Amino acid sequence: MAKRQNKTIFVDTYASYCKPCKQMEVEFRNKELSSYFNTNFLNVRVDMEGRHAEAFKNEFHIVFLPTLLFINPDGHVRMTIDHPVTARDLLKLGEHINGAKATRSAQPINAAPPIAVQSTPQQKNIQPAPMTKAEDVPTESGEGKILYVMGQGGDLPPEILRQEAYFRMELMDGSHRIAAKKYLDTQTDWTTEDNMQFIHDFLYDARSTEFEFVIENREAFEKLLGKSVVNNTINILVNKELERAFPRPDKKRIKELKSYL
Repeated sequence: MAKRQNKTIFVDTYASYCKPCKQMEVEFRNKELSSYFNTNFLNVRVDMEGRHAEAFKNEFHIVFLPTLLFINPDGHVRMTIDHPVTARDLLKLGEHINGAKATRSAQPINAAPPIAVQSTPQQKNIQPAPMTKAEDVPTESGEGKILYVMGQGGDLPPEILRQEAYFRMELMDGSHRIAAKKYLDTQTDWTTEDNMQFIHDFLYDARSTEFEFVIENREAFEKLLGKSVVNNTINILVNKELERAFPRPDKKRIKELKSYL
């Protein structure tokens, strides 16, 4: 249907136990947002407790709920948002994704919830930058030479991988996580100050090797970054897993997480 109509697919993932998902339902009822999305996107809700949940989670790397996805008609994800957003911010993101094709309608097309359904500290005014695919550097002859195409580089120096990770973080499309892993895979010593700063900057999930490393080396991170900064990061990620992780943590995991607070 998306291919026939040449529209981007918007996906909202939810579960009955997810309180932030219920907050998003309120935002979806915003008339301006629902009118715009019903006109310009194909909107789908996925029940993450349903029979397709496991396959969907694996296909699109769903960790927290709600996760919002903008997906091209060919199935490629254009943007991932794994935290609640306001109707105003979601509308701006939708306008950015849709670009010049976007049009507004006067009233919502569908009944409540207005968005038609089939079954990361909050950031505001997110403006993803356009993807830079190559860098042209003048040579001695004055001609441009492509040194590196992002995501297609093969064996690259660690400093380039590090730079790409930070660049992709600004895109807010989720690709920075893979880029960060590529860089860390080149590092045999994670305890250098630069690597500790990098690990802290790219922490997004308490269920990760990087988070375990921070917990194991908490004192060193506190010395480098400050105790309040490290505590705040750990508290955010722990509460994120306690409140929104999919699947939900069991009792043993809950006890472990609370010990970090």
